[in-house]
Amino acid sequence: MQKQKYVEIEARHVGKALFEAFGRQWPVSSFIGWIMPQDVGKRVYLIGEILQVENEAQKAKRNT
Repeated sequence: MQKQKYVEIEARHVGKALFEAFGRQWPVSSFIGWIMPQDVGKRVYLIGEILQVENEAQKAKRNT
């Protein structure tokens, strides 16, 4: 089975305190602070034991 590489933020995640990804629940405050509507479509990666969110420039480059 191939490991999941990223999870994309969806509209259903906006305003939530927990983010389900990579087989567990993560406190949103630990990796992004707060998920806002403008974050929808950004990718969240697991790096070691932390989550990392792509920035606007990375998202824009990927979507061109």
